[in-house]
Amino acid sequence: METRIRVRGAPGAPWWQRDATIVAAVLVLLTFGAVLGRRPAPPPLDPGNPTQRRELLRREIADLRTQQLLGQEGLRESVRLRRLQQVAEQLSGRGLAFVAATVAPTRGTRVRLGRGERSEVSHRDVVVAPDGLVGRVVSVGAYESEAALLTDPLVGVAVRIVPAQRRADTTDQTRGASQKEEAKGVGDESVRGIVTGGRSDGLLSLSYLTSDHGVSRGDRVETSGMGGVYPPELAVGVVQDEPATRPGRPAEATVKPFVEWMRLREVLVVHRPTGDDAETEGR
Repeated sequence: METRIRVRGAPGAPWWQRDATIVAAVLVLLTFGAVLGRRPAPPPLDPGNPTQRRELLRREIADLRTQQLLGQEGLRESVRLRRLQQVAEQLSGRGLAFVAATVAPTRGTRVRLGRGERSEVSHRDVVVAPDGLVGRVVSVGAYESEAALLTDPLVGVAVRIVPAQRRADTTDQTRGASQKEEAKGVGDESVRGIVTGGRSDGLLSLSYLTSDHGVSRGDRVETSGMGGVYPPELAVGVVQDEPATRPGRPAEATVKPFVEWMRLREVLVVHRPTGDDAETEGR
């Protein structure tokens, strides 16, 4: 009877030794690659050589242009923040509570705000930029929220039209008096309407006008405060054309928004008053 004896091989090395060997080999290869791939520093340019002097001058000009661009960007940021502070002071003077928020770049009709429920941001809060009205909050998370721009199809704003000639002829004193009268509901004969989004060209639709007379290109459009959602006298845009009437539909004009959506960086989120049961605007 033949007996076969199977001899097992020697046990392998422990896993930590095998892994350490592999890691050491990878580190050695990376070190050699870094040493071999490193390029020596170029020799300094000789100002006495005409060719190298031109290259030196080109580099200095490039550095100056970079510094100039950085300075211009810093200046624009300073102006933007100063204008935002002015808007904040105006809102504070009207007794409105708000919080500043950063804006994430976007290409659609929604933007992400760097504030959420932890900053007391709530649904349908109003978003304002230095140039005017941006839109309103449509969804809220703990630390972020989403706002719909005026160009969003779901947004509608009650507005009034301020004729360009009236703005040019109104002095600061008469403007203050007229604003007090309008706050009381007296003396305001402005044409009113509804501004909605949804257009493919980035403009806004102005419809449901109380009168299509007296509305012309260049007139200013601002919030009327009707409905209680948007505070009054927030800049919206400027009328682009005369109201046109189509069969079976009310007169309609187009409005160009004051705010440039792609340049939004910082905004103010205006909190709605507690217990506000305002109706939905424009819809």
